[in-house]
Order: sequence, then C-alpha cells, then structure tokens
Amino acid sequence: MSLLPAVRPFRSITRDILRRVSTIAAISVLLVAATQTWLQYRTEVARVHQLVTTVTNSHVPLLTVAIWDIEPKVLARQIDMIARHPEIRTVVLSTLTGQTVSAGEDVVAMVPDLVVPIPHPRTEGATLGELALSYDRQQLQHNILMSVVMATAKFVAFILVVCAVVYRVMVFRLNRPLRQIAEYSQQLSPDRDNPPLVIRRPERQWRDEIDLVLEGFETLREAIARYSSERDKVTAELARERDQLEQRVEERTRELEDNRRELFLLSRTDHLTGLANRRYFDEAKGIEERRARRSGLPISLIMIDVDYFKAYNDRYGHARGDECLVQLATIMKDHCRRAGDLAVRLGGEEFAMLLPGQDADSARDLAERLRQSLLDARLPHEGSPLGQVSVSIGCATWQPGVSLPAGGELFDRLLSLADKRLYQAKHSGRNQVVAADAEVQENASQSGS
Repeated sequence: MSLLPAVRPFRSITRDILRRVSTIAAISVLLVAATQTWLQYRTEVARVHQLVTTVTNSHVPLLTVAIWDIEPKVLARQIDMIARHPEIRTVVLSTLTGQTVSAGEDVVAMVPDLVVPIPHPRTEGATLGELALSYDRQQLQHNILMSVVMATAKFVAFILVVCAVVYRVMVFRLNRPLRQIAEYSQQLSPDRDNPPLVIRRPERQWRDEIDLVLEGFETLREAIARYSSERDKVTAELARERDQLEQRVEERTRELEDNRRELFLLSRTDHLTGLANRRYFDEAKGIEERRARRSGLPISLIMIDVDYFKAYNDRYGHARGDECLVQLATIMKDHCRRAGDLAVRLGGEEFAMLLPGQDADSARDLAERLRQSLLDARLPHEGSPLGQVSVSIGCATWQPGVSLPAGGELFDRLLSLADKRLYQAKHSGRNQVVAADAEVQENASQSGS
C-alpha cells in the first residue's frame, strides 16, 4: 500500500466563492418570489374586494327602485353594467318574489365571494332580495403574476449585477495575485539568491490580506537567505573542527554511559516512592535464591497492603494517596537496616520486603514494628474504622533444614504463601500481621517433597 498522500484536485477560490454566491442568490430569488407572491395576493384581494364593494354599493339604490317599481329591463341593465367590470366574473340578483337576474360566466356553478342585501325602500331592516357576486380569478391571478414577475425580474437583475461585480473584484483583486504568489513560491530555493516577490497592483491607501502575504513571503525570502549564509558558515566551521571529532565522540560516549547507568537505576526504581520496583525485585529473587542454596541461611518475605486505600483515594484524592504511599515507603526504608534487606513497591498500594538471612520470628517482629510505626504516624483516614491509615501484612519464611524446591520455585511459593496470609489478615479485620511458622514449615516441606 502506498504511503504517499493522494493528490487533491485543484479548485479555484474565485469559482468556489462565485458558486456559493450563486447558490445563495438563487435561494434568495426563490424566497423573494414566494414572499412577493404572498404579499401581492393579499394586496390584490383587498383591492378587488374594495373595488367590488364600491361598485356594488353605487348600484344598490338603483336596484332597489327597479325591484320596487317592477322594471325588469332596468334590473337587467344594472346587473349587466356591474358584470362588465373586469374584476367581476358573475352577478346574480335574487328577489323575494322569486325573480332571478344574472350576468357573466358560469352562473350555474357560481360560488359567491360577496353577497349584498337589497334594502326595502319603506321598511327599515327588510330586504327586497340579495345581490351575489363572484370575482374573476383568472384576472386576479394574472395581476398577481405580472406583479411578481416584474419584482422578481428586478431582483434577478440586481443579483446578476452583484455577481458580475464580485467576479471582477475576485479575479483582479484575489485570483491573479494568488496565482503569482503560487508561481513564486514554487521557485523559492535555499540553493540560490531568490529575487523579491513583486505584484503589480493599483495604488491604495490601505493594506489588505494580499499585502500581508507579500510581507510574509519577503520575511521568508530573508530567512532563506540567512539560512543559506549560516549554512555556509556552519559547513566551514565543521571542516575546521574535523580534527577534534574523536575527542568529542569520546566525551559524548562518556556522557551516554553515564546516562545509561542513570537510566538503569531509574528502570529498577519506583518513580513515586523511590523503592525498588518489580523488575528489580525479580532480579533480586533469583540472586537471593541462589545464595540461599549455597549458604543454607533462611529467607523471609513479607507482603504489605494499605487498608481501605481505594476509599482513601476517593475521599482525599489521588495526590493525597500518593503522599500516603510515600510516607509508608519512608517507614519501610527505615526498617531495612540489614545488608540485603530490600523494600519493594509491587504496584498500587501493594508492597513487599525481601529479608535474606532472617528467620520467621525476626520477620514477624519486623512486620509488627512496621505496622506499629505506621499507626504511630497517625495519618488520618476517615474511610477506615480506625480513623487512620493502617496496613495488613502477610509473612512467609523458608527455614534451613527444609528441602528446597526446584530452581526458581522457592520465591513463587513464598509469594503465594505470603499473599495467602495477607488475604487472611485482610479478612480477619485488617491492621494485623499473619505469620504462622508451623504452617510455613509444613507447607514448605510438602512443596519440597
């Protein structure tokens, strides 16, 4: 599979901006057309309604007289005059005597838009009939359409002019200068004297983004020139110092050796507590087991775990938890008084002490002193029934006279036994040391056999 980046296609900023402007303009035209249609429809309906009402009211007195005097010809003539208005499609006059006079189109399927009562000339509140009118919808739609088309055409013309102006400004003010800058950047090289970037632009009394880019490229050109000069100086200086290279290599080698030794020590030390880490512990186990096989001296191992440490972290925070572990480590260091004693942080709140040459009684006494020393420190712990930090400890010892297991298994069994007794200490109320010498020897004898 190729690790080279895929070549992306080129797309002009000018065209991209114009495409976005055109899209926004098209959406704007649609919104303007819809808004204009809605407003024009309301305006036209109101105008037609007002016009028809005015026309109708002007003919009502004549219709009242014609109905009262029973003059059918006059009625027909008045109805025909009303129907001649372009906004009115159909007119139907119905009298109380059952007479009907109509004019216009689609009289049968007519749905009235306006109904005007014909008042009685002598009795107030009484009527002689009613005049029903329907509007000419086609004329109404035509008027609305023409108004919307004219308004939309004006807006489209405005948008086109704006796009043309934007296109010209983008081409002359942005596109051409950017192309010249791109061509110049491809020619920049640290191996030659680069000329300054010059772009012919109209004189202005202000600076814009193109000017900032030009200033940036001028700064880059000067930096490249300085780099070339410094590179030549460094090359000459390296040539003069080749005779001293061997001495510098030796000095650097010594520094690396010192760093290696320091890293070696760091790799064997827990970074928080300064105690030995599990890696160092694993190395020491092998050394002490081989020494025990040669000398026949006892070996003891104690496992230490801080009681209710999760509750401590939850209540006081991990920073205070780290401080607690550091204080425990300090106490453990104080109790490592014999050569070969090793205090180890196995991980988290779990610790161990390797005690070569110490029998079960000595290991138990040391564990009790360690437990009491931590209590004497009185580290507060509200999540513990004691109200202070405590530890549980499990001890395991290999005594002389008990057969040794196969190579590499002694400490595995001691670890298992110490961990088991630590578990017993935890489940027996914590803050105690569990070390049963008889059980150690019995288990060790069975393991050896």
